[in-house]
Amino acid sequence: MHRRWFSVLLVATLLGIGWGGAAARTPTPAPAIHRTSNGILLQAGLPLPVYRIIAPFVNADKTLTVAQLFEGIGSTTVFSDTYNGGNRFTVASRGTGALLERYGASGGFFAYKPGEVAGETVRGTLDVNQTQYLACIFLQRNQLLPDNRNIQTPATQSCDFDPQTTQPYSVTRAVGTEETINGTTTIRPTTLAAWVRVPLSLNTGRFAQIPSVPLGGAGGHISLMFSTTNIDSSAFSLDSSVPGLVAAALPFYDRTLQQFRNVPTRDLAAVRAEVVNRVSASYPTATVIVPVPALVYDVDDAASVQRVLEPVFNFANIQVVMDGKTTFIRDINVPAAEGGSTGFGPSVEIMTPADNATYQPGAPTTLQGSVGEGTAPYTYTWSLEDGTVLQQETVPTGGPFSITTNGLPVAGREGTPVSTLVRLAVEDSTGARRMDEVRLRPVVAPAVYLPFVRRGGGAALAASGTAPAQSAGVAPLEGAAGYTFGIEAGNDY
Repeated sequence: MHRRWFSVLLVATLLGIGWGGAAARTPTPAPAIHRTSNGILLQAGLPLPVYRIIAPFVNADKTLTVAQLFEGIGSTTVFSDTYNGGNRFTVASRGTGALLERYGASGGFFAYKPGEVAGETVRGTLDVNQTQYLACIFLQRNQLLPDNRNIQTPATQSCDFDPQTTQPYSVTRAVGTEETINGTTTIRPTTLAAWVRVPLSLNTGRFAQIPSVPLGGAGGHISLMFSTTNIDSSAFSLDSSVPGLVAAALPFYDRTLQQFRNVPTRDLAAVRAEVVNRVSASYPTATVIVPVPALVYDVDDAASVQRVLEPVFNFANIQVVMDGKTTFIRDINVPAAEGGSTGFGPSVEIMTPADNATYQPGAPTTLQGSVGEGTAPYTYTWSLEDGTVLQQETVPTGGPFSITTNGLPVAGREGTPVSTLVRLAVEDSTGARRMDEVRLRPVVAPAVYLPFVRRGGGAALAASGTAPAQSAGVAPLEGAAGYTFGIEAGNDY
C-alpha cells in the first residue's frame, strides 16, 4: 500500500499533474539579460535609482572665489546678466583677457581665454599623452574633482598613472591644416591643441546591483584644453602649475545628489524596437540601423535648471541609408525607467495632428496633447525644433489640452516644402520630464524674392523700376550685376 501511494505520486509529478487533478503551473521565464554598448548588464525590472539634483547657491562673491583658483583670471570685477532665463556671473581679467562664466541654474562654470580657444597658432610641442597627467594634476591641486561619494572619476587618488597604457581620460586633437615657419606656409595636418575629457560616473552600487553608471549629456563631464605641454613655453595658461591650459569646463561643479527612489528598468530590447519603429516612420523608404544603446544618467548643460537625475538609454550613431547614401541622425535618449504607478515620470502624447500631417503656414493650427501618470501638477511646453516656444502653461491635473497657433513656420529647400518639428515637453512636480514630437509639412514652400539692382543704382530704384542715371564711362548691365551673400555666425563657448 505504501509503495502504490509513492508510485502514484511519482507518476503525477513526472506528468506535471498537481494534487487534486489540477495542472501544474509552468514556471515564468526570467526576463532576458541584455548588455548595453557601454558594457552594463541589464534585466527588465532591475531597480535603478533616481536622484534629486541640488544646485549650490551662486552669487558674485562665490563666483569670484572660484575665479581665484585660476591664476590667469584672478581677482577682478564680476559682471552679471541673464542667460537662458537664469543668472550668469562673469569674471573678466583685465590683464590676460581670460574669462570665467558661472551659471546660477547649476553652479557649473567655464574658464577660458577666447583667442586661445579658437586660435590657429602652434604654441609649442604638445604631447597628447602628457595632457592627461597635467589635467589630473591641475584638478587635484585645485580641489576641482567631485568631493561627493556619489560621483566618481578615474584616478582620483593619484595621478601616477601611465596614460600610454591605462588611458583613464579621453583626448581629442584640434588639428589645423597650415603651419607657418619663417614666413613660409606649409599645408599639412598640425595639432594645435588637445581636449582632455575626464569622465564622471555615478556610484549606484548602494541602491542597485549595478556598481556604477556613467554620466552623459552636455553637463556630465569635465573638459580641459591644452595648447602645449612644454613647461618652458611662454604660451598663456590659466594656471602656472601646468603649461598651456587655455580652457576648463566644469558644468557639474559643486552639485550634490540625494537618492530619491528606486525604479524598475525597462526591457532594453523592447525600447530598441520602439526607436527603430519611430525612426523608420520618419524615413519610410530608408533602411534604418539602430545600434545597441548605452545606459547613462543624462545631465543638462550648465545653463539649464535640472531637478532630477534619472537613467536613460542613449542611442548614438543611428544610420539612415537611402539611395545608397548613409546619414547619421542626432542621438535619441529614451527613459530607462518604467512609467506608470510603480515607475517614474509622466506619460506624454501629441494626439493631433498626426506625424507627417500638413498645415497651412500663417493659418491657425490646433495642437492637442495629453499628459497622465507621474505626479501633478504638470508644466507643459509646446515648442519648435529651434527652441521657439509656442506656449507654456501649468495645469493642476492630467488629461487632454490643446492650443491654436499660427506660429508654425514655412520652410523650404529648392522650392520644395520642408517639414518642421513640433515638440511637447512636460515636467511633473517631481522634476521628471517627458517629451513627444511630430513632424509636420507646410503645404507651400516660401517664396524667394531677390531684388534686381542696376549697377550704380540703389535698392529703392530697383523696387520702383526707375532706371538710375548712367555714370560716365559705365553702362548699366542688364542681369550682370554681382551679388554677394553672407552668413554671420556666432558661438558661446
